[in-house]
Amino acid sequence: MRINEEVLASIVKVAGVLAGKIDAVAPSIDGLLSIKGVIEIVDPESNEAEDKARRRRGGVIRPGAAGPRRDASARGRDARADPDPAHG
Repeated sequence: MRINEEVLASIVKVAGVLAGKIDAVAPSIDGLLSIKGVIEIVDPESNEAEDKARRRRGGVIRPGAAGPRRDASARGRDARADPDPAHG
């Protein structure tokens, strides 16, 4: 687990701006940490550079980045190996 410092800094900045405009109680630590995106659950094997790139893309994982890759020839073998002729 890690704290996304960029998101937290943005929230604190906005809270400071709003504090001068409205009469409100300062945000609590638990309140700040409960905001989506402030705390990130990270895989112990995660790559920091890849994580930053993913955040820049808005959290979108590029196609093919997750899961096992299979080429067209492997898919073809799977289709030929199906003993049920109804599957085509």
